Amino acid sequence: MGLCRTFKTVLTRLSLLLLINGACNAFLSSADAATVNLTDFGAYIDNTHPQENVQAFNKAVKSAGNSGTINVPAGTYAIDNSAQALVAPGFSGQIIFDPNAKFLFTNNVGMGLSMVGGVGARFLYVHYGYENTPTQRTQPGFVVANATDTLVDHLTVDNAPGPGLQFGNVVRPVATNILIQNTMADGLDFFDCKDGAAAHVVTQNTGDDGLAFVHYAGGPFNTGGTATDISINNSEARGISVIGYSDVSISSFTVNGTFSSGILVASDTYTNLMPQNVSFANGTILNAGTVPPLPNTNLGANHFGIEYNEIISAQFSNINVAGSQTSGFAGVLGTTVQADHITVTGNQSGPAVSLSAQNVTISNIIVNGSPSYGIYVGHSGQVTASNLKVTDANGTMNRSVWFEANQNVAATGISIIDDQATPTGFVFGGYSNGSGTASNICGAIAHGSLQITQQQSGMSFTTPGLGSACVTISPTVDAAPIFTSPATAYGIVGHVFAFLLTAFNLPTNFDVDGLPADFSFQHTGLIEGTPTASGVYKMTVTASNNIGATSTPFMLVISGADGAQVATQTAPIQVFPNPWRNDKNAGHKIMFTGLPANATVKLFTISGHLVKSLGSSAGVAQWDLTNDSNDKVASGVYLYLITDNGGTKIHGKLAIIK
Repeated sequence: MGLCRTFKTVLTRLSLLLLINGACNAFLSSADAATVNLTDFGAYIDNTHPQENVQAFNKAVKSAGNSGTINVPAGTYAIDNSAQALVAPGFSGQIIFDPNAKFLFTNNVGMGLSMVGGVGARFLYVHYGYENTPTQRTQPGFVVANATDTLVDHLTVDNAPGPGLQFGNVVRPVATNILIQNTMADGLDFFDCKDGAAAHVVTQNTGDDGLAFVHYAGGPFNTGGTATDISINNSEARGISVIGYSDVSISSFTVNGTFSSGILVASDTYTNLMPQNVSFANGTILNAGTVPPLPNTNLGANHFGIEYNEIISAQFSNINVAGSQTSGFAGVLGTTVQADHITVTGNQSGPAVSLSAQNVTISNIIVNGSPSYGIYVGHSGQVTASNLKVTDANGTMNRSVWFEANQNVAATGISIIDDQATPTGFVFGGYSNGSGTASNICGAIAHGSLQITQQQSGMSFTTPGLGSACVTISPTVDAAPIFTSPATAYGIVGHVFAFLLTAFNLPTNFDVDGLPADFSFQHTGLIEGTPTASGVYKMTVTASNNIGATSTPFMLVISGADGAQVATQTAPIQVFPNPWRNDKNAGHKIMFTGLPANATVKLFTISGHLVKSLGSSAGVAQWDLTNDSNDKVASGVYLYLITDNGGTKIHGKLAIIK
């Protein structure tokens, strides 16, 4: 992310170029919008003639006009980016790649695509890579800057010398159905953007954060962002970070393997703002802090599962953390921190949970096996805790749950369990707390007894459950699992593949039907193998718990060894944001992506009255939340019906909350 300071200088120069070109009207024609094919201007599709392909692109941009459409037919286009990136200043039209089209840049330290300015531009099915794998961290592969309402849909990045996709100072950018691999910096990066949105994003092998929302000191004061259905794999920094940004909501995410912390909310030396109103919900974090660093790099000091540092407010809910190198959940210097239904298992060092803030509220926290304290809350103002369950901690002086140097503590429902032959975590207590109470403390120590202690502390304790089994502390599960992992995974022939199915509501078992022969499956949800053939593989995955089972379609897309994208019309249809919330999504349309060719979308009230009919273009339809009379619709649940040319129908529900 530090590289973005250099990028901002680049973008400033590009912005100046935009103003000059706009004034001279020399780069883009003011003619009416046109639809053109790149090959009509002499582009070569056989990975040859890189300079001629740059000229063909420039001609296509001029011919299409600011609002036109540029189609990129199937083929591999060698692009000479040694002098500058491909640019289209002020572009507000569409660039649409054939599913078998790809740009291959010849200079592996140069920027690939740069789109500065414009309103409502759409970049669909873009696929790019570098002829020689980048080994230096330099510039973004694809950057969009100083624009409004930009959509990037179905992007595939094979490798890049910087971020795979970077939005800089963009109002309402949207990135959906994104696969980014092998970057030297972030995978997907929003910096100084307003109300950025990401959905259905997969990153693998990123040189910095997998997904980042970043504000830089001196940049415009823009806030707001949403991200859902995010899968981060093997990051050389954090999995997902929110730095100096506020009003950001992240949901349904998986982070598997990072060098630094799995997720981070923080201020930093390059920003002058502290994040507030940031939320993470429904996620899984595995093996945070365990990825070896790249040579001569160190992109983060901490190796936690969940981390916060210097924030105003953040909320964390329904997150499972396992195998972190240090603490599973840790933070300092916060004003308000709230956490509910957090499970930490098998962290390798430090307390499983270690929190400090002016106001700490935690509930339904489960710790399974910690080499240190199970839960430690210290040097805070008001601490409110309920339903804490720690099993087999190994803290200093056998401390399992410990409150230290807090102004006031209100804790209830503390369950301490140790079933080891030699118990190591059987102490509950506190030190130097100003005041407070702890009630309903219960313990089940197989070869010993629960001990409650405090030193120089003004707390009082009640232990009606002393010596009992404490079986009522676990979070309640009253529904079958709900999948949180993406519905599509991507791999490359000859490359090791690993993907983890995840679900909310504490699944106890996963199953898969239709797995290809090259892959193996574990009932923990892990799919792994080395594919030998490209293709699109459809299967059904099932997650179950003691309440029931949930099955859903799952698709595995394997590209050729050269990264050539597999042509398929079977990409899952996505509808987002869903629910649409006025406090989070004002100014955004509801997007329908991955649609069949020439599909129609009809919206109905829950009682069956037609609200509006939508057409589609390049697999995308947009609803501006109006009816056929262009009146704004009210809050409520609506039905959608998608119909393709063959009459196949797909239906579902969406919600609007105003």
